[in-house]
Amino acid sequence: MKFDSIDFNLILLSSMWLIAGIIATWFFMKKTILSQSLKNPKISQKSLRDLLEKNEALLMEKMELDKQLAVLRQEAERLPEIEED
Repeated sequence: MKFDSIDFNLILLSSMWLIAGIIATWFFMKKTILSQSLKNPKISQKSLRDLLEKNEALLMEKMELDKQLAVLRQEAERLPEIEED
């Protein structure tokens, strides 16, 4: 294959169409996502509220588990003393 046999016009046009397709797809996806987010603000607020409630519940559960862990560690420290008696 010789360097002269490459059709640069075909490569240039193919590259231009590829770039145009990528840009068109990007604009279409951006428009679609934006329109969906504007249609459903209540759903996003509800899901955010649900996530915040779940987060709060998990934090409370974590605090309870931390308290239980502290008690168990204290018991583990006292175990050698109990065995000596």
